[in-house]
Amino acid sequence: MRCLVALCGLWVMMTCARAECVPPGDWAAWSAFRAAYLQSDGRVIDRSRPDQATVSEGAAYTAFLALVADDRRTFDAVERWVRDNLAAGDLTQRLPAWRWGHGEDGRWDVLDAHSASDADLWLAYDFLEAGRLWRDERLSQLGEHLARRILDEEVVTVAGLGPVLLPGPAGFVSEDGRVRVNPSYAPPFVLARLTAVDERYRALAQTSATILDASVAHGFVPDWVDVGPDGGVTAASGDAGRGAYDAIRVYLWTALTAPSADKTRWMARLKPVTRTILAAQWPEWFDPRTGTHGGRGGRAHAAAWLPLMKLVAPMRYAKLRASLTRPPLIDRDGRRYYGDVLGLMALGADDGRFAFASDGRLQRRWIRCPS
Repeated sequence: MRCLVALCGLWVMMTCARAECVPPGDWAAWSAFRAAYLQSDGRVIDRSRPDQATVSEGAAYTAFLALVADDRRTFDAVERWVRDNLAAGDLTQRLPAWRWGHGEDGRWDVLDAHSASDADLWLAYDFLEAGRLWRDERLSQLGEHLARRILDEEVVTVAGLGPVLLPGPAGFVSEDGRVRVNPSYAPPFVLARLTAVDERYRALAQTSATILDASVAHGFVPDWVDVGPDGGVTAASGDAGRGAYDAIRVYLWTALTAPSADKTRWMARLKPVTRTILAAQWPEWFDPRTGTHGGRGGRAHAAAWLPLMKLVAPMRYAKLRASLTRPPLIDRDGRRYYGDVLGLMALGADDGRFAFASDGRLQRRWIRCPS
């Protein structure tokens, strides 16, 4: 375990040491992503969907990548589009709707007005870090406002456990008091950064870690878990309790988190996952209730596992890296949004373009060049 901590620390130091003057727009994969998925007005499109939808999560991830690339023009365009189309023109008055697209009535509009807490957390993080790095007080204040609204509208308190992050403000608390939770919605570094805005995030981070820890069996993370009114945690029933396209983000967030004793302990808990990935052909899903797995994972899975494999399995890491960098790096038709956005995050971190500090702050390689 001490070796893992040392390796993680060395990676962060190397990332910071490589900081240099690099002009914005020099990240070819980011330029390709913008061309494939982003309209000129800032709308992020998942072209694999029949309704050509935009989801708030996609906007939040794209804003983060724009921040990593020091691409202020794209960041501002995404912010404006989210404000005008998902928040009825004012992000200070409401959380953004999670889904917008082509409706059955033929109109382009909000398809589901409910918010999604994973996107909301990332947007709050994006605005806070953009405000800090670009010295824009308006963005900082917007991030603070969103961070507090999330606590007020998307968090409930469970007796014997504490504050619990809901996936959205409605539909996730049953009549008998059970709460449906998605462990991948709460990246540790995001919660750590938001703690600087409101101390309540410290307790939320602790509860989220407790839920994740309690939900993992056989070393696998489920997509969805149920938290009982007494604080007990179990994997959801049926396919929802498997770990697939949602849960894979937990492995990515874990590997990207700054080195700490908690991270070392958690990576030890995930050893069965790494052993399975080494022995099998990148399973599409794991069942934490039985330890079984099946299917064949694709680009999103490779991206989610890349930083983890780099730390614990160099041979498999090399194969994953090769699969992610095989041309075309970004789908030109914009039909594999999820795999491409996770791929950019994984490869961006792997190339040393960014890292997260222990307090969650973004550390960028991209340094604005003197004019």
